[in-house]
Amino acid sequence: MPKRVIHKFKIGDGSEPLPPQMPKGAKILTTGVIGNEAYIWAMVDPDAEKVGRHVFFVPTGQPFNTADEGCMPEVVGTFQVEDALGMGSPFVGHVLDYGEENA
Repeated sequence: MPKRVIHKFKIGDGSEPLPPQMPKGAKILTTGVIGNEAYIWAMVDPDAEKVGRHVFFVPTGQPFNTADEGCMPEVVGTFQVEDALGMGSPFVGHVLDYGEENA
């Protein structure tokens, strides 16, 4: 039976998929903020092959694609960063998971 651990993955600026690679079969559990950095936590098999994962975040009120990916993403969490980009205003992001890349 494969072992499972919970790992955290830093959420970037939204310009690229995040995280770009995760162990195959990873299950995203939640999102959150440590300090002023947003993260996702996922249950993974640390020995599994790393695969691309289509995970993005979108700000509240902004459109996101469903047709390009061919499916509706799963909303896996919401996070708020109090001082987004050092501008003194909060940022609320919603994390969308389109699943693993096809091999």
